[in-house]
Amino acid sequence: MAGVERVKRSHFVPKSYLARFATQKGQLWVYDKANDKCYQSSITTTGAVGGFYDLPDWAQSGPGQSQKAESDFSQDEGRWKLAIDQLVARAERGHAQPIRLEDKPGLAHLILMQMVRTPLHRETVRQMISGTNGVVNAISAKYDARPPDGYPIRMNEELLQVGHIDAMYDTAQIVHNSVLLLQHIWVLLKNTSGKPFYTSDSPVTMRGHLGYIGIAEEGIEIAFPLNPNYMLVLLDRKYHRQALPFDNRLKEIDPAIVTYYHYHQATYCQRYVYSPDDDFADARAACEMFPHTRDARMARVSVRSPLLE
Repeated sequence: MAGVERVKRSHFVPKSYLARFATQKGQLWVYDKANDKCYQSSITTTGAVGGFYDLPDWAQSGPGQSQKAESDFSQDEGRWKLAIDQLVARAERGHAQPIRLEDKPGLAHLILMQMVRTPLHRETVRQMISGTNGVVNAISAKYDARPPDGYPIRMNEELLQVGHIDAMYDTAQIVHNSVLLLQHIWVLLKNTSGKPFYTSDSPVTMRGHLGYIGIAEEGIEIAFPLNPNYMLVLLDRKYHRQALPFDNRLKEIDPAIVTYYHYHQATYCQRYVYSPDDDFADARAACEMFPHTRDARMARVSVRSPLLE
């Protein structure tokens, strides 16, 4: 990538996506739930962190490759933008079944990549590694045994960053997870309430209705707002079987459902909620109801072992 101007900020939420929620001047309203503050920000600086996808010298495949991931993701974003544009356009034209089977693999890839490319995902991996090390050390102490080879797992910010980027190139895992998503019920929700959908620093949210979070868990609900008026929702077929008549179809929703997804977006995201306007009453109410979700490093995972019970 010699001769290519370096990117100062890595967008973990694409600018083309944020533009769907922005004003004509490219501004978003942002709610910082950690500080309970609301302000306007440009899509150029929102959903971005300096050097988030940069590779250290030892991890580069060749000279000048520190921002290869940034370049690759930028190319993918053009395809993702087109996929959303086409889906929304079919809904706007009145198609009762706007989600076409041939488009779902591409949309599944978009959903997965947006899930794993965020700081929230990196923080979740950090917690998994820390939790695993803690469990292994506790087992070793309890049974007076030496930890197995490879433990404790080495972790520092540089290794965490490289591992995070590598995971986004794991084609086999991406294909496997895409197949899992394709098995769900897919519903396109249309918001006619006049109150726009929120999005956030982690736009794809998950709710485990049976208490377990995972893309293939029974009871899982995955929600991805496409713009202020449309949201793509994926539902586990067994628990959510009442939604089967709406598979691949458009469903209009009432204001109460919009509020439900506002609560979910506000409590699931790491720190920042985005909206076309400054009405964050639902986000504030959600954070007041669940105050622990204001913490950007709140516990997302729990690592346990039957050997410690």
